[in-house]
Amino acid sequence: MKRIFMLLLLLPAMLIAEGQQDKTADDAVEIVIYNNSGAMSAAQGGASSDPEHVEFIREYIKERTGVNVIVIPPVIGQEDQKLNMLLASGMQIDAFWGNWDQYYSKNAIMPINDLMEKYGSDIMSHWPEESIEAMSDSQGNLWGVPRVTPTVATNPWVRKDWAEELGVKFPETIAELETFMAAAAANKEKLSGDDTIIMLAEINGKHGSQGIYQTFIGGFTEHGFSNWMDSDGKLKPYYLQDGYTDFLKTMNRWYTSGYMYPEFASLNRQKVRELVKTGNVASTATWYSNVANVHWDMNQIDPDAEFVLIQKGIDGPMGKGETVIPATSQGMLISSRSKHPEAVIKVMNLLYSSPEAFATSQKGPEGVNWEWTDKENGIYDLLTDNLNYIRDFDFAVGLPAAATAGTANPMFQKENEVWGLAGQGNNPPTGLDFSRGKMPFDAGVKYDPSVLSDQIPGYSDIERMVEEEQIMFIIGERPLSEWNDFIGELYDAGLQDWIDVHTDIYKEAMK
Repeated sequence: MKRIFMLLLLLPAMLIAEGQQDKTADDAVEIVIYNNSGAMSAAQGGASSDPEHVEFIREYIKERTGVNVIVIPPVIGQEDQKLNMLLASGMQIDAFWGNWDQYYSKNAIMPINDLMEKYGSDIMSHWPEESIEAMSDSQGNLWGVPRVTPTVATNPWVRKDWAEELGVKFPETIAELETFMAAAAANKEKLSGDDTIIMLAEINGKHGSQGIYQTFIGGFTEHGFSNWMDSDGKLKPYYLQDGYTDFLKTMNRWYTSGYMYPEFASLNRQKVRELVKTGNVASTATWYSNVANVHWDMNQIDPDAEFVLIQKGIDGPMGKGETVIPATSQGMLISSRSKHPEAVIKVMNLLYSSPEAFATSQKGPEGVNWEWTDKENGIYDLLTDNLNYIRDFDFAVGLPAAATAGTANPMFQKENEVWGLAGQGNNPPTGLDFSRGKMPFDAGVKYDPSVLSDQIPGYSDIERMVEEEQIMFIIGERPLSEWNDFIGELYDAGLQDWIDVHTDIYKEAMK
């Protein structure tokens, strides 16, 4: 059965590759890119693109780079599974998205310093140093094109229209948010009846984000969702901070009061967005785009529904609740088996080289799907609400390229407001206003998973125990009176080794 499932996942990719190879009769170099960047999964619920649009953009790229690009789409909700199968199958995959520190030690990817120096000047000029460093090892090897900048993007969003309907203050603090949720729970008949979801939260979000942890822990602890330096000179994990059990008590109270969506621990991005679209959600603790990118869709169902991000960041007893997400090891990676890695960088560089190229890759053919309204400032207008293009060639994902061209179309208003795109939002943009949250104590320090696994015998057990047992405490399956017992179990599993190794890595990085 597993083999049949694997073949079903791979079959579309095999057919795409075979079909395109028949079409390539010129001297163009051919590369295959698995677009699991998140762009295709986010676009139009996974519908397919108009073949004419796909061919137009493929030719657009080929004319300017001499590279014919074949795109393999992801399976929504199974992006990682398909990637693993593609890599194991031996099929030609020149580039894909992932965390470089999970692949480089397996010799699955190649460093790209020389390629970037020769072909990637426009890419390099767009990304901040923090993102470049996050994609590099301690020897300076650059393992991929960055995907993310430091952000404050796991935000609490609240229905402003429902706060007004309920006659409660729009929340600015965790306590006020709880007051809002209590009012919503007591007055569901004024909202969406029994379909009302009071708090839609997650713990396994986009780009490694962790929902309620990055949204609220800072309100109860000094350092938020971050390692921290104890008075004994040792780097400790976030859950050993004073005040952490207050966070767990609050989450447990919200869960047992029926505020939190019951399946919060198993939600994926697709499900979160489907629920937001219904207009039945009162508040969220999730990756920003799960609200911003589907707000327009929600308004097609409920035109009066309005989610508003808590502008200055939510406050708790210990200050700002949100934790800044540093630049990470996630980016576009080039397979070590690629015969034409330079072609991948040439294509990527094109998309960073001009607003026109970026807009074309993201929205489709100019003059058909979009047109400039203010070319000097990179603002365009959509010519149709149905683009018939699901961003197959949208490879330059991330804020640096997105800032070069955007649309003021209402469909993208909420996302524009978060990032200050198309002349909208605040200055600094909400998603880049680090005063909203707490910067991790060890931001910028890289902890190589292979090193951690080698030097901490119980590493995988500790990570699993923390992930699983915290959920048990939140949902009440394990009483908080056993928290100290649980910490003892972690020490038995090797937590002191975890602390010692992380401390050594941190202190070495600080030299």
